[in-house]
Order: sequence, then structure tokens, then C-alpha cells
Amino acid sequence: MISTVFTFFSRIDCLTIKKEEGVVCRLEECGAKEERELVERPYRITLQAKMVIFAEVNPSLRKIRVRELENKRILLEGIPAYGAAHEMEHLEKREIKGIPLWTFEYIKEPTKNNQKNIQ
Repeated sequence: MISTVFTFFSRIDCLTIKKEEGVVCRLEECGAKEERELVERPYRITLQAKMVIFAEVNPSLRKIRVRELENKRILLEGIPAYGAAHEMEHLEKREIKGIPLWTFEYIKEPTKNNQKNIQ
């Protein structure tokens, strides 16, 4: 079975974002809000902490291996980067502001039978 990998930071108050790169538009649902909102997240993020604990979870064996990393900077790309940026907003107690999905323009696509009449 494939292991699941997590990276933990020992003290959140010592965690800082050093660099953000790229922009990804995402639809996120967060907290008490009942609707998804369009938000921008970085594609790549570099975090720094005083202590970084690496944890590898093996669900089939129900074991978790942990070790402290010497490197105090972590580079995250893609989904882990989006998630880290999102959680940092919560930790910094910033309001997550996005554009509600219901404000989008809905465009009705024609059915296959009507497509030949549309230019």
C-alpha cells in the first residue's frame, strides 16, 4: 500500500511564507460559508520554520514514522501549496475573500440538435 506523507511544523508562530510563485484560480468552500468562492492561490510556495517534523503515515500498517528535517525551508508545489496558503490565511486570522460562485455568468450551451443552426 502507498504511504501518505505529511510535513508538520513544530511551532506555527515561527512559520513564515518566504516566497510565492505562480497563480492558480480555485473554487473553495471554507468555514461557515455555504458556497464556493473563486480565490487565487500560489502554485509554488516556500515556507520556513524553526523546526520541521516530517511524518510518513502508512495506513495499512497503522504506523507513523517521524523525523526532524535539517532543512528549515520547505518548497511546496501544486495542491500542497494551495492548501498551505489557505491554512496560513486561517492561522493569520485573515478573512478569506473570494468571488462567490453565484455571481458567475451562466451560459447555456446548445444541445447537439441545435448546434448545426449556430454559427
